[in-house]
Amino acid sequence: MSDYQQFLINKFQTAKPIGFEVSESDINPKAFKFQNATIRWGLYLARAAYFQECGMGKSLQELEWARHVTQHTKRPVIILEPLAVAQQTVSEAGKFDIQADVQYARSQDEVGSAQIVVTNYERLHLFDPARFSGVVLDEASILKNLGGKTFWRLVRAFADTRFKLVATATPAPNDFVEFSNQSTFLGIMHFKEVLARWFMGDSKLARSAILKKHAEADFWRWLTSWAVCLSTPADLGPEYAMHGYDLPPLHLLEHRLSASQDTIDRAHREGMLLPDTNPNSTTLHKVKRESLKDRVHKALELVEALPTDAPCIVWCDTNYEADALMKALPQSIEVRGSHTLEQKEDRLNAFTMGKERLLITKPEIAGFGLNWQHCADMVFVGVSFSFEKTYQALRRSYRFGQTKPVNAHLIYAETEGSVLAILKAKQRAFAEQQQKMNAAMLEHGLFRSSKKPVLASAQGAKSIILPAWLKSYSELEEGLSA
Repeated sequence: MSDYQQFLINKFQTAKPIGFEVSESDINPKAFKFQNATIRWGLYLARAAYFQECGMGKSLQELEWARHVTQHTKRPVIILEPLAVAQQTVSEAGKFDIQADVQYARSQDEVGSAQIVVTNYERLHLFDPARFSGVVLDEASILKNLGGKTFWRLVRAFADTRFKLVATATPAPNDFVEFSNQSTFLGIMHFKEVLARWFMGDSKLARSAILKKHAEADFWRWLTSWAVCLSTPADLGPEYAMHGYDLPPLHLLEHRLSASQDTIDRAHREGMLLPDTNPNSTTLHKVKRESLKDRVHKALELVEALPTDAPCIVWCDTNYEADALMKALPQSIEVRGSHTLEQKEDRLNAFTMGKERLLITKPEIAGFGLNWQHCADMVFVGVSFSFEKTYQALRRSYRFGQTKPVNAHLIYAETEGSVLAILKAKQRAFAEQQQKMNAAMLEHGLFRSSKKPVLASAQGAKSIILPAWLKSYSELEEGLSA
């Protein structure tokens, strides 16, 4: 053992799990074998994370975990969901025959005698966190932004809550730091210590960190001590492999459009022979506006080629794209940020229930948590630098439970070619991350040692001496005490 490895071991102290044990027979019989195991493990730890691929039944796991917590504590549990997902979760509680009173509430006044309360993140300020013995954060990528108000609001609101569960798909590959956000919320290890222990500053980007190569193995060992990281049930071991988790084909169909005349003319005015095909985050919108007409025309062509009863999601990134699409496809419903919470819920639910066939919206609005396996066609009217948003949008339809091949059309101008290339590079990085996480699960995960303790800090976060590169996170420290 190297001196560095011994140093890390000496800095750790084991923290006893603070939950309770239940038997396999106590878990909902509708849970699959792997779900039964992850639920019991989450209850035993009391503070846990489910990083699982879309469609693996996180709703059932969350509801059953919450049921046992409320029965154990004799106090309610609150589940926080993205917009429009909350009512879907309540419906699924009935489908899964969850033996608890599960209710959707818009405020604390509506809770009544409910054992499991489901609501939206947007309504957190209308509830009293102290009244709940446990909290579940569904689609917990909402914790992504360390400097965000939502992150610190959640951390402070549930700082004294004993039972905490976060659930989301695998975090974005370009930011391993996101795992520290989840750890901070759960109270396992403060993000400052996570960064100081396993990360170093990225010389290419300000206030960015990368995982130390020599610390990777120890980092993944720590992560899998409190998080279940799964792409398929088989990632827990061959005994958990099962039929029914094989997805149908996904067809990513690229539609590359030639540069518009406006783009060519602009290039000439700027002294260039050919248009720039390498836009950055600043110039991308200019490029998108110039290709808007052609991209919308192509989207219209693709939608009109579908069977008249086939549902379709048309994804866009901006309001001006949505405006143009609504003119081209007036039979669609639109969900945008300026709509009220009630309007968003009603329209998203209408599409979910099959009352509306065509939906126009943005990934940041409807790209998380919703189950749309009834839809096998989608159109992206442009590409963006955000792999996470694109991936999550795809996964609304391309998820376990989908029975049809999914066709995802990516429309982009040739001037956006570099954006698509970056997106594909992020996809490769994501696949690499998943492989590392899955390997760590097999080696160190919950069933390698049924009583494995969570690794915790040996010192308080406030006493940590931060390396120089971490000083740029000073505003985040201020957020903790704000």
